Parts: sequence; structure tokens; C-alpha cells
Amino acid sequence: MLPKLLFFMLDSSLLGGVETVSNRLIKALSKDYEISILSLYCKNKEAVNLFPDYVSQHKLEFSDEVEMFAAMELFFKNNSFYACINQIQELNISSAVAKNCYDNDIKVYSVLHNSPLLYKVGFEDSNYFIINFLKKIKRKFVWQKNRKYFLELLKYSNKFVCISENCFQEFKNLNFNMQNVIMLYNLLESSFASEYDVSNKENMVIYAGRLVVEKRVLELLQCWESLKNKNDWTLYIVGSGYQETFLKEYAEKKQIQNVVFTGHKSDIRNYLANSKIAILNSLTEGLPTFLIEAGVFKNVLIGRDSIGGTRDVIKNNQNGFLITSKNELLEKLELLIHNNEILDDLAKKSNYVNKFFDPKIIEDWKTILKN
Repeated sequence: MLPKLLFFMLDSSLLGGVETVSNRLIKALSKDYEISILSLYCKNKEAVNLFPDYVSQHKLEFSDEVEMFAAMELFFKNNSFYACINQIQELNISSAVAKNCYDNDIKVYSVLHNSPLLYKVGFEDSNYFIINFLKKIKRKFVWQKNRKYFLELLKYSNKFVCISENCFQEFKNLNFNMQNVIMLYNLLESSFASEYDVSNKENMVIYAGRLVVEKRVLELLQCWESLKNKNDWTLYIVGSGYQETFLKEYAEKKQIQNVVFTGHKSDIRNYLANSKIAILNSLTEGLPTFLIEAGVFKNVLIGRDSIGGTRDVIKNNQNGFLITSKNELLEKLELLIHNNEILDDLAKKSNYVNKFFDPKIIEDWKTILKN
């Protein structure tokens, strides 16, 4: 009989980055463990199930926060697991998961998919100075709570996992005890691009991800609008989110040419195989899977040099560019679109991302779960 392993998620129906990498890890561990998923929410009623049929899926029933924590405690008391991989990014909930596991003699491995520094500095909107000033005041009080939750996570977790070297360093710089903190890249499939031909690429620029404020897709659209002589180039925006309608209406109102909104796609490999440039302009990334996958398909990468793990993926001026402003984003786009020699040279160096497909990643997971 296989030992039972639980993946605890906020909402397994979202089919975002956390859910995708969890699914890959589930498949890799399925021969060694009987796997279940516990999800607090299932808000996306239209989602096609991402996870294999052999995975048992559970959802907590509650109407408010008090009931949620009570239901969580009851679940762990009534269900026996060897270990739990805690994928919750809301620190108050994540620390409660870790404590419940600890109290019920369940090993717990808490994974932080965000930048640790994000929980201290928060998001900023450069368009609103007064709002940013008020946010900074508020963040001082919020950080006191978040630091307490981090300390609880470190206390109750067998291992606390950061998913990029930069995130690991951020956590260290926040003066936490690093004894049980490790860095493990998200697991990626070695055969990800094996069936695709990348020799006949089109003049395509691609963004793929959620259409939300922190991804700064509006800024990307504005740069595309300002781009000169882009007649034979097309920007593909792949994904969905609460900004989708707003962004489409903005592009239509401004009559921005050569933009295609595809909506959510469960498999973007065909787009990546055909595109030449991949852009992620996010305020923060734990580890930007989209850029890694785009690099595998020989895309030149442009990423915001923000907090988190984008620096782990882009080697500046080698396989792409790290940018720090809207103007720089426009500048690098202009450079790549109008200079085939530079574009081709950077594309040839896309093998920098190969380190993320190291089979040692799953072996490391198996080792820490056993130990």
C-alpha cells in the first residue's frame, strides 16, 4: 500500500501556474504515493479538470473564515496522510495548514511560489503617487503580520521551499533562520518541446498568462501601440482574467493594429513554437514558467527585472533582456523587431533555460519527502 500524499491548494480549478506545476509534480510522484488534492475553493466552474483521474479531490465546505479554519482542522483530524505539500500562498492560511499537519503528525513541505519580498513591499501602481504613499504606510503593519506567519511556517514545516535562487536570497535577506529553507525549481517536463518544429517561426511576439493588473499587460499594449513599423509583426496575448474585457476594449478604442487575444489556452506550445519573442512584464514572479517554456522554443525573452525569480531565467543581453521601465520595454522591442542579426543571435543562446529541466529536481523532491 502506497503512502498517502496530500496537495493543499487555494483553488485547484484556476488552472494557473501553481496548479500546472503541481500537476507535473503529482504525475512524477504518482508511482510512489497515493495522491489527493484538497482545495479551499473551486470558483472556476468552466474549468476542464487538469489533474489525472487517479487523484482524489476534496473541497472544504465553509461560509466564513472561522468555519474555514474549523473545517480545515477537522479534515486533518479525520484523514490520515504521510505528508502534505502545502501550495497555499496566503500566509495566514498556509501557516494554519502547516500547524494542522504538525499537530496531526503529518510531514509538511510548504512551497512559496511568490517572491518573499512581495509580502513586505506589496504591489505599486506607478500612476498613483498618493495611493502608493498610503500603501507604504499600511505595508509596515501588514509586514508585522506576514513576518509572524512566515515564522510559524518555518516552525511547523519540515521544509520551506523557495522556487528560485533570487527568491531564496530575498528570504535570507529578510533575516529569517534558513535552517529548514531550501531552493527547488518547479518541475518541468523534459519532453515539453520534443514534438514541435521551431525552424519556421513567424514574426510573432507572445505574452501568456493571467490578464490582471500585476502582469502589466496594459503597459505592453501601450508599447505595442507606440511601436514603429511593425507591419509584419503580430502580438499574441494568450490568457484570461478580470482585465480581459478592459484590455480588448482598450485595443479596439485605440485602434491598435496587429493584436490577437486568444483567450485561455490549456496548451500554448504551438504558439511558442511559432513565436520569436516572449514578453513578461510582471511586477513580481516567483519563477516565470512561461519564460522558461518560451526559451525552450528558442524565443528571445524580455522580462521585467522585478522582485522574484525572473533573473533566474533571463541572462541579460545573452538570451534576452531584463527591463526596468516602460520606455526600456519599447526600446528592446524596437531593437529586436528591426534587427534580425541581434534577434537570431539571442535566440541561439536560449539553452540557458535547460537547467530547469534537470531530472535531479524530481529526485530531490523524492529525497526530501522520504527524509
